[in-house]
Amino acid sequence: MKKATSLFLAVLLLASLFAGCSSGSPTDPAASPGGTEQPPDTDTGDSGNPAGSETDAESEFDIWGKHAEPVKVTIGRSGSEQAWPAGDSIDDNQYTRWVKETLNIEVETAWYVMQDYDQKVNLAMIGDDLPDIMLLNNRVQLNQLMESGMVADLTDVYGKYASPLLRSVADSYGGEEAALKSVTVGGRYMAMPDFNPGYQYALTWIRQDWLEKAGLGDPQTLDDVLAAAKTFVEMDLAGNGNTVGIELNNAMDERVMAGAYNNPGTLDPLFAYYNAYPQNWYKDGSGQYVYGSVTPQAKEALGVVAQMYQDGIIDKEFATKDYLTSIASGNCGILFGPWWIGGWPLKDAKNNFPESEWKPYACALSPEGSYNVYSPDANSWWMVVRKDYEHPEVAIQLLNLLADVQCLMSDPAVDAFESVIPLNIRDAYKDVAGLGWGDWPINLTVRQSDQIITEAKKNKAQVAQIEAGDTSGMSENEVLEAQRIIGYRDGTDTSADAWNALVSYMGKQIMLDFNPVLKILPDQFYPGVTPTMELKWSNLRTLERTAYLQIVMGEKPLDYFDTFVTEWFSQGGQEITDEVNELGNR
Repeated sequence: MKKATSLFLAVLLLASLFAGCSSGSPTDPAASPGGTEQPPDTDTGDSGNPAGSETDAESEFDIWGKHAEPVKVTIGRSGSEQAWPAGDSIDDNQYTRWVKETLNIEVETAWYVMQDYDQKVNLAMIGDDLPDIMLLNNRVQLNQLMESGMVADLTDVYGKYASPLLRSVADSYGGEEAALKSVTVGGRYMAMPDFNPGYQYALTWIRQDWLEKAGLGDPQTLDDVLAAAKTFVEMDLAGNGNTVGIELNNAMDERVMAGAYNNPGTLDPLFAYYNAYPQNWYKDGSGQYVYGSVTPQAKEALGVVAQMYQDGIIDKEFATKDYLTSIASGNCGILFGPWWIGGWPLKDAKNNFPESEWKPYACALSPEGSYNVYSPDANSWWMVVRKDYEHPEVAIQLLNLLADVQCLMSDPAVDAFESVIPLNIRDAYKDVAGLGWGDWPINLTVRQSDQIITEAKKNKAQVAQIEAGDTSGMSENEVLEAQRIIGYRDGTDTSADAWNALVSYMGKQIMLDFNPVLKILPDQFYPGVTPTMELKWSNLRTLERTAYLQIVMGEKPLDYFDTFVTEWFSQGGQEITDEVNELGNR
């Protein structure tokens, strides 16, 4: 049976490799889980038994209870380069030692891969050599594993061990059935997803010091933004002919220049201004799902981007350059990205050029007076447990810890929930660059759906409270963060950390201010991988990316977009659209 399963998976995986599906799911961000910003930590407390747990004496238990005997777990995951302090390592650090001491769980890293992660997972699947717990960001691999009999059914351990806080996270995404839909097979939970919050759409970040040098005021419209970018280039404010008006990350796993939610360097605000949402599925006026990259609105926006390229606003080498190096070198004047990009990558520019002052804006309101955005797929990474692993409950216990760390970031208690993780453990690496909650044994994102906007309201009240000289009811981290915001604003703290605290705060406050006019794309649908996608999506993605680049760079006229759309539908796009509509309209 084991050999037969391996052979079956080998055939499927080889097919998906030839189809090009191993590079990531068609509609999900492929960024490493855990994001880039490092949240502040909180105080300690206790948590009770999960809601809905049985109450008879035989089945009562404490989800945070220590295992009677040491339990070993091997974990395979991806991540970025780590720089542990002397004496610590990925398997032996303050996080893992606390987990061992508190829960008697011994963590061992099966692999920690920084590149070609899908290929590593493919090899493990083909060889039937899975670690006890493995993270995935590829829906094809997820579906194959859930249907192959190689992974454990987590329904019962989730029901028994999920903490009240973790359950509340699922509830915030429409309830357990909706939140866990992507891992449900025959009514059973065959994996656990991550939970990506909303309110991390792109804002417009501009070098405020360059605006002042150019004699320009705060931009109010999209035309103002483009005019500022063009002026920056014409004045060569970076020097040596290196000035980039608007920086663009066009190397995001074969993505085009929009549609990668919660990432820096997209052109999402510009496309959304024209009601264009590339790489998203949503209903059009007829009630049918359409793919946003092939709509007339996308063509209109693409024409503007092509003009930007012709005007020199976008770097001529944008398709192949390292945009992060350009940012760190102080070359760019405008970058689109979510509220947190002051911490990365703009902090690198601030460190290298202390005089640079980046400021977030919400540019621009659409002609209808709305700020247009789309929503992320709540699930883009998943956790599976090896079929024969004797302690599948460990996966849920570690997931509980992630909910604790991330949902109780700056507040030791949210409603009835209190942290079980001591403050000194949460803050163990807060002063170590590159280390944070993403370096816990499992690094999935686990947050409430509206957590960011809730924090924005809280931050606003806390800054006002500190300005009034009152610190009551605030944790040490909350006081420090508010003091940094105030300190940079009044000039008493000019550190990069204080600057990041202020601009992140400003970004979240903009979202609060613009919430009344926020227009979230309705009727979105994340279909996963349809049968035709498995065979043809990679080729269609290449077709799309090539067409967009050719039009922007002037190799093809704008009307070539119509030819691209015809080819897209004829080469599998129509079958995929039909499948998406069948799934979405059930």
